[in-house]
Amino acid sequence: MKRYLLQKLVSLLFVCACSRTSTEDLLAGKNLLAGATPVDLLAPANFTVAKEMPTLVWSARTGVVTYRVQVSPVNDFSQLLVNKPIKNTSYQIAASDLIGATELDARIYYWRIIVDQSEKLTSNVFAFHKLSNHTLYVNGASTSTLQVGNKSAPFKTISSAIIQADLLRNGDTSETWDIMVAAGTYADELSMRSGIRVFGGYNAADWTRNIVTNLTQINGIGDRVVAFLNLGNTHATTTGFDGLTLIGAANFSIAYAVFASNSGYFITNSVVDSGPGTPAGIAAAYGVAHYGTGNATIENNTIHSSCPNYGSGGGGVGVYVQNSTSTIRNNTINFKNIACIGGGSPGVVAVFVEGASTVAVENNFFTRTNGSRVGMALKVYHTLSGASVTFKNNIVVYPASQNSSSSTLLSINNGNVEVVDNTFDVAFHTNAHSSLLSQSYSQLTVARNKFHAYSTLNLTALSTSYTSPNFLNNEILVVAPLAKGVRASNSSTPVVVNNTICAVSTLDSVSQQAHSISLATSGASVVNNILCTGAQGTTTPRFAFFEEFSSSNPKPPLNNAIWDFLGATGANTYLDYGTGTACGSNATCYTNLTFEGISPWQGGGTSSGNILLPPGASGNPFANIPKSFSITTAAGTTTTVAVFSGAGFANNDYIELDGDGVARQITLGGGTTTLTFTPPLAVASTMGTPIRNWGNNNTNLAMSFILQQNALPSADWLNIRYGGRNTANSVCGNGAESCGNVTVDRANAIRTAVAGGAANAGAAGYSIGAQESD
Repeated sequence: MKRYLLQKLVSLLFVCACSRTSTEDLLAGKNLLAGATPVDLLAPANFTVAKEMPTLVWSARTGVVTYRVQVSPVNDFSQLLVNKPIKNTSYQIAASDLIGATELDARIYYWRIIVDQSEKLTSNVFAFHKLSNHTLYVNGASTSTLQVGNKSAPFKTISSAIIQADLLRNGDTSETWDIMVAAGTYADELSMRSGIRVFGGYNAADWTRNIVTNLTQINGIGDRVVAFLNLGNTHATTTGFDGLTLIGAANFSIAYAVFASNSGYFITNSVVDSGPGTPAGIAAAYGVAHYGTGNATIENNTIHSSCPNYGSGGGGVGVYVQNSTSTIRNNTINFKNIACIGGGSPGVVAVFVEGASTVAVENNFFTRTNGSRVGMALKVYHTLSGASVTFKNNIVVYPASQNSSSSTLLSINNGNVEVVDNTFDVAFHTNAHSSLLSQSYSQLTVARNKFHAYSTLNLTALSTSYTSPNFLNNEILVVAPLAKGVRASNSSTPVVVNNTICAVSTLDSVSQQAHSISLATSGASVVNNILCTGAQGTTTPRFAFFEEFSSSNPKPPLNNAIWDFLGATGANTYLDYGTGTACGSNATCYTNLTFEGISPWQGGGTSSGNILLPPGASGNPFANIPKSFSITTAAGTTTTVAVFSGAGFANNDYIELDGDGVARQITLGGGTTTLTFTPPLAVASTMGTPIRNWGNNNTNLAMSFILQQNALPSADWLNIRYGGRNTANSVCGNGAESCGNVTVDRANAIRTAVAGGAANAGAAGYSIGAQESD
């Protein structure tokens, strides 16, 4: 037996020597594969596109026990993602088999089959393109000859990717697809599909995202850059775009950056520029125009509203909403290149609302870059029953303009509108007449806003007609040759409660005036306000109440604190009220005027519960009030501010800017239009900032309007504190008559009843509601 085995071994070695097969190959069985051909790759075909993990299939070879599958992102296989031995001739790539990864990224991959028993049997190389799950990629600068929608072979236009995404989901709009777009400039027109989202700001090298450094811009090639057409509202949160810059096209009579009709969608973190529109003729340029049903969310964008340069008609609109529901939140809305000089429709408007719309405009910043028009922040026009608009927590800052016609910042006609918790710092320059808010035929509430504005001509803060709006808890400061806080005309009966209203005339002339309240109607309610007037000179008439027409018959004012902070004397007084004649521009009409049927107390109060210091009277009923008010008229520096006149300021006076609570001492002022102060501001001063001049007070800058006895007779001080007396000279607040005293002040704090002193015969009453505190 041993001899037989030995003979067989010798024979085998002889065969090896003759065939030149090594002992190692012989032991591995490679001699069995002699003459076999390389493995054929069968599926997927070369350069196939795969949505999911593909199954790789190859041909069998006789005698092969194990095939090695290799997958690599590079064609030289220097980096392996799969290196797995397989006994079968097919294999579906599994995440658990990936080397250094948890899934296949969306790009090109190379694969081959290695037969360890013989290099001759190793296959050639195939490639497949892997798509992300519900994601396609776009790179306009791609050099790939293929456009399959992954990172290695992206689409070159966004519109192509949108069409392909819609095809891949077979019309199922509940299946959301995302389009990732690399930085670059694209000339395109996007017809959006429901359930498809477009995201810009990607770096094509590694597909990381930064929407600031990787600017993705789309220049319009038609009259609209992006369109949402009849998509319905079911997928409003999964339809839209983020991180794009849209530039509307020129040479169209009407151009849109975004046009939407009967669709729900979102626009976020983008720049939307309406573009210039046509350079001639009647035209309009819209940033976003939303018609019909559907909920739109427009959030965290910069929206430029540009107006073409032409002689009449048209205009530029940032966001237009008609018969739709929109939330416009956290945007910067900027007027750019405003050269319109005509008064046509739609005008120059940041947010324009019409029809049966429900619109929330919240936490936005409105401003102007350049141009001659001021531009409306909000226009509500021809809205239908049930329409609702909320303008809340916005900041409006406009530098000076050169208008040749009347301007209004908020124009409200029809609808149910709330304007609450906003700040307005605005300069109207050479307008014939300007107003911060103009309202008629609507249900309007204006509450807790700051209105600060100036003009070189006429300026009214809140103008109302044909309705009964509520003006509540606002801070109003207007500075102009003819300045008015609240003006009611044409049967308007506003409710003006708990406001601070200051009107300042910038000229020393009897032909100019300053009115806290200007009334031309009957029935207005003016209760619990702080009303102040002032002028740069001593001859300019100013009135807390001004009756424009002899037919005016407002309700008696109640519980108002009335004060001229520049010290009215001589012909200047507080009241042109109930005289039965219209003053017009006749200066002799401004003397010896009193409340209708009521004589003021010498000490400073009236029997209607109002507090005033009559012209020429000694003493001051208030503590902790500024010496004067003004407003900045241009940009300054961290140590200077620009004002109309320095006449109301003196060296060493303390000023407070924008109510910040910091006392800054003037080192150079008095007669100049630039005030220098210390300590410096954190940032350079801007136009439209209110200035309170506190004189020599640098410790208590609270505008509390606390009553102080000071030089007033003791009895008068107590009467004022407890609310004054009625027309029968009885103490107010005793239960029989309140004299209009209210229990809630302008800061929404409850006023407590105070015990009456000797001067009040022990009666209890409420302290004056217009005070900030007791």
